[in-house]
Amino acid sequence: MRQDKEGRSGAPVMSLSLGHTCVFGFGNTRDRGRPCNDVEWVCGDLFVSGGPSRYAFHGSTKVFEATAGPASGMRTGRLDPTWRDGPGRGRRGAGQRRSRELPKSSR
Repeated sequence: MRQDKEGRSGAPVMSLSLGHTCVFGFGNTRDRGRPCNDVEWVCGDLFVSGGPSRYAFHGSTKVFEATAGPASGMRTGRLDPTWRDGPGRGRRGAGQRRSRELPKSSR
């Protein structure tokens, strides 16, 4: 699990689930331990966290392979693009994180 410490702005953090289904854990702001809420995150789900919960520990804890539909363009793995500074702020692509490259057919 990780904590978003970059960009101490008041804007919410937005993450989009692309690819295979996973278990997404959302914890507290103090440490990686419990309590933690685990939810199943499927392709197309959007997670928005603002206020104090913007700094809660979170992350994918398990990926279920072969669960992404063909329309996702993903044969393996998953992507989790994340926006941390709100629309129109910072340089192009700032605050985005990818867990793997897009297939060439999706570019």
